[in-house]
Amino acid sequence: ALGGREAWAQAVGCVPQAAQPVTKLRWLAKNEPDAARRTAVLLQAHDWLVWQLLGRPARRTTDRGGASGTGYWSAATGAYRPDLVELALGHQAVLPEVIGPAEAAGTTPEGLLISAGTGETMAAAFGLGLAVGDVVVSLGASGSVMAVHPEALVDRAGMITSLADATGMHLPVVTTLNAVRALRGTAELLGLPDLESLSDLAMKSTPGAHGLVLLPYLEGERTPALPHTAGTLAGLRRESMKPEHLARAAFEGMLCGLADALDVLRGRGVEVRRVFLLGPAAELPAVQ
Repeated sequence: ALGGREAWAQAVGCVPQAAQPVTKLRWLAKNEPDAARRTAVLLQAHDWLVWQLLGRPARRTTDRGGASGTGYWSAATGAYRPDLVELALGHQAVLPEVIGPAEAAGTTPEGLLISAGTGETMAAAFGLGLAVGDVVVSLGASGSVMAVHPEALVDRAGMITSLADATGMHLPVVTTLNAVRALRGTAELLGLPDLESLSDLAMKSTPGAHGLVLLPYLEGERTPALPHTAGTLAGLRRESMKPEHLARAAFEGMLCGLADALDVLRGRGVEVRRVFLLGPAAELPAVQ
């Protein structure tokens, strides 16, 4: 083993999560050892697609954004950690060349110039035209807060995932496990058909939800790192036991969790001048 959360954060800027390639390689080695032994080259899906478009050349490429999400490339050093590939897979494998933002992956047989592409998070940041001082709060089932920063952030607690962007900058990301899923759970509890109805109900309450506080750690939590905790509902008084106050408490609990994530970045010197809200729930009046 590498040595725990702090060691991984120091090595590659993140603590491995289920979706990362390094974690999948470890799963493959443990559950499909024959397939793992036959694995000779490691490419992410968009890297493989670029390679196909270019006519399957000997040179295989990726970009720094995509590489930073693998769990075996460091945004801080700009280098692979082949020892982590071996730790996960059981042996070394060929890794794609990491090219810069202005470099081309190659030319197709038809003469089209192709870039290396990038990861989903980095593509979203690029499409929004983010710059230093911009922060994106993404509201999905889970939530995330990411910002553009001029340098990689190494967080020994593992709360910050230090990614590279598609332009040469860095994207520190803090994730919460409970965002819209907490709203959907509250809507189901109250017998409401959708989030719009929950928002309308919440708007009938007042800021602070009459003292009702929902800590929405319904599936544990990543920020803070409390994987086995549970949600709590506090502040129950006779006057607060109304559906609209519970609805309001759900929105406030979710948004306070995301504010905590934003504070983690602020605490590391990340500049915040403008905040973007992304996701269908961002349009709800109770969120805005």
